[in-house]
Amino acid sequence: MSLVDNVIWGAGGDLRTDTSVLLGSPPAGPVYHIEPADGADLAAYRTLRTAVFVHEQGLFTGHDLDRHDEDPRTVVLVARDRSGTVIGGVRLGPVDDGPDIGWWCGSRLVVDRNSPAARGAGAALVRAACAHAENAGVLRFEATVQERHGPLFDRLGWRTVRPVTVCGRPHLLTRWPIGRIAALVAATKRALGPLLRGLDPGCSVLVNVNDLAAMGAQPVGLLDAVGARDASCAARILRGLRAASAAYGVPVLGGHTQLGVPAALSVTALGRTADPVPGGGGRAGAPVRLTVDTGGRWRPGYAGRQWDSTSHRSGAELRTMIDSVGRARPAAAKDVSMAGIAGTLGMLAEASGCGAVLDVARVPRPAGTTMGDWLTCFPGFGMLTTGSAALPAGPALGAECGELVAGAGVGLRWPDGTETEAVSAGVTGMGRA
Repeated sequence: MSLVDNVIWGAGGDLRTDTSVLLGSPPAGPVYHIEPADGADLAAYRTLRTAVFVHEQGLFTGHDLDRHDEDPRTVVLVARDRSGTVIGGVRLGPVDDGPDIGWWCGSRLVVDRNSPAARGAGAALVRAACAHAENAGVLRFEATVQERHGPLFDRLGWRTVRPVTVCGRPHLLTRWPIGRIAALVAATKRALGPLLRGLDPGCSVLVNVNDLAAMGAQPVGLLDAVGARDASCAARILRGLRAASAAYGVPVLGGHTQLGVPAALSVTALGRTADPVPGGGGRAGAPVRLTVDTGGRWRPGYAGRQWDSTSHRSGAELRTMIDSVGRARPAAAKDVSMAGIAGTLGMLAEASGCGAVLDVARVPRPAGTTMGDWLTCFPGFGMLTTGSAALPAGPALGAECGELVAGAGVGLRWPDGTETEAVSAGVTGMGRA
């Protein structure tokens, strides 16, 4: 069987009764509860699948089990009525046996239509599966549904990709739109264009050490402004600032400190270069390289958002990384900001007057992180470059994992050649540099 043949969603039970839930009126009758299956629930779910897919619909002979049932990464969600009886279920997980790159499929959705409590359970299981996939860091979530259930999935917000034939019957390949990257871009960078319109959006707008590194500049010093409620709070802030200053070898040249105010910290980094590397020097057709320090762990309290790759590095390692762009002199460079890897690639592409495509499976990534988290987090050191060979960045890993293309926005390219949209247009609205 092909991958599509192994993904059959929406083939069991009468899901047309779910429209009352979609229109906002709660289903009549007993309520149900949806949660991951345990051993007994899993057995009941498989029994229900056999009854519907094998005996009732004749889609399979003998059983409907496949390799996804043996994959330890596969998640099964079941709906149980008040008595604890399983009245429906669905499974979801990575599409193949390779590394989990954030491409999952949903399959084997089944509902016991003989149960009075099952009304609305099909749509609820679909929504639960979507939520579970997004929380698991998935960026591409698809399912193959029987053609007669296409309208239900349309109303739930799924998008039809194309018609397919499974087990000799008409189905639809559908995709759940996951807007995690676009939402991050909108929250962190979309306001820059209107705010800065009419100003020179040059190197002086948003400057820090990584910004200087992306331009190939040598840091000269730091200026800080600290606000704190008392001297103890200010001391803790300045202690961290001094430690970072020493680690990077960049002195604090001066600044301002004020007590009796809400906590605040602003740092300006000054650097020097005779020939800055532009953030918008790329062109369509040029390969894109990501160089990133995958060592470390999630910062405590910020799992999935901030990757701490700096606190365990020596000063020499940190300086090797921030000097790497200046030594390699790429055509364009952009340090990964709060917009994440995909959003920052969109900024580099936008400033270069083009779009970009990111090859998901080729992105350097720490073990144990989801693709969704990694593409939207803030890494301690991450640099996107184009028009150059590998950066001499010491412990950081690098890989060619994308390209600049004609157009705008950012697409994600998957191992099967499919490209999904991550960012539809320019990230900041500032346009070409």
